[in-house]
Amino acid sequence: MVRRNTRRSDRSSRGQFVQLPWRQVINRYHPIEVLEPDQVEQIHQASSRILEKIGIDFLLPEALDILRKAGADTKLGDQRVRFDRGLIESSIATAPSQFTLHARNPDHNLIIGGNYINFGSVGSAPHASDLDRGRRSGNYKDFCNLETWEEAGSQNATQRANELYKRILAEFEPPPLDPSIRDELDDFVARRKHEGGVATA
Repeated sequence: MVRRNTRRSDRSSRGQFVQLPWRQVINRYHPIEVLEPDQVEQIHQASSRILEKIGIDFLLPEALDILRKAGADTKLGDQRVRFDRGLIESSIATAPSQFTLHARNPDHNLIIGGNYINFGSVGSAPHASDLDRGRRSGNYKDFCNLETWEEAGSQNATQRANELYKRILAEFEPPPLDPSIRDELDDFVARRKHEGGVATA
């Protein structure tokens, strides 16, 4: 009896998942540079012009106040914020190349940036927006709707409308019509065709 239990225990232990010790992954290879340095600079200059001349709309009043105090170009009652090129450059200079995301267990702290690689699971976007209800907090139903939309081909509004009107026309059934009225309509159409229809000149 003891021998049989031992064999059963051995079989179950062999099927268990072995958890490897926790460690953060480091990319030891130099990242692939898709763009040349001058191309990166062109993108930077173009984005700086957009931020300086066109700007960005901020919906949160607190954000507008913070940006105003930081020196951004804001106007009372307007959500559009424009950023001076000097402000952009000085702000970029203060951004660290990496930072630490602290965990409850300090041994599991994550370093963001540099050559460190991090993995995370994301269920869906925190917000959703549509024409009926506008922008709102996302939920599981919105996530399912997004998956359904992607599985259906990720159609935009124009493509969706085109598909809907074709389906409506294909499924349309004319309402019942009195036979005498139908005969009069057919007679009228036939007569107009014989007469050549409405003059176009």
